[in-house]
Amino acid sequence: MENEVKYSRSEILTPIPTVAGRQDVQDLCDAWMQDELSRSRRGRDKSIGEQWKEEVSHLIPLPRDRFDAARVRTTKVSPRSWVSVGTNQYSVPVDWVGHTVEVKMEAESIVVLCKGHPAVRHTRIYEQHQMRLKLEHYLPLLRRKCRGLDRSVPFRQWALTADSCWKSLLTAIRQRLGEVDGSREFVDIIGLCQIWDTARVTEAVKKTLAHPEVSMSTVRFFLWRKRESERPRAELIDRDGPQVKCGSTSDYGALCEADNQEVSS
Repeated sequence: MENEVKYSRSEILTPIPTVAGRQDVQDLCDAWMQDELSRSRRGRDKSIGEQWKEEVSHLIPLPRDRFDAARVRTTKVSPRSWVSVGTNQYSVPVDWVGHTVEVKMEAESIVVLCKGHPAVRHTRIYEQHQMRLKLEHYLPLLRRKCRGLDRSVPFRQWALTADSCWKSLLTAIRQRLGEVDGSREFVDIIGLCQIWDTARVTEAVKKTLAHPEVSMSTVRFFLWRKRESERPRAELIDRDGPQVKCGSTSDYGALCEADNQEVSS
């Protein structure tokens, strides 16, 4: 097995390929494996693929449960609402501060588990002395201490990748409500991303900036209107109504004459 790993590495990853991500590496491996299946080893009449088909029937089935290769350790959430993995820090919700949590270190992600709460997952950092802080984990704290919004590390990290409309929204709301109340309402608008899709909220923010009143109520209005436009409408039922025979004035006169005769009699 170790020899095959070394052989595969030298054939696929030597020299080191230029790829955009894991999917590109997987595509390289898949293409190489297809070539290998058609290759015949020295002294063998059949190809590797043909021999593999014969061998499959002799293999025992795989276990039902996937083997978890993650390294697991227990740690305590710091007062700054993060856990440390090596020299790196990963955020968790602020109400986890002081709790003992379980950290699973997978190849590409970090999973933090706290009893009674949904798991928190981060993309793993491979550099040293880095922080990966999610802004939504700090929203309750930032709402109480909104004066320090611009100086907070989670906000600054989020602002680097957020659409520019969010910065314009913060400026506009502060101009209308002041720094404290404006910052607090801005945090509440960011909280909408936990209910709605972030892209959908961003679209609503862009429409709000073009509206005379820039507020959370306007953002929610555009979110509601978008949802209503996507909701399927009930089909109208097309049914035949009653058949109405068109009368004439002579028929109406005859009817009135009959009524007069009944009254006189």
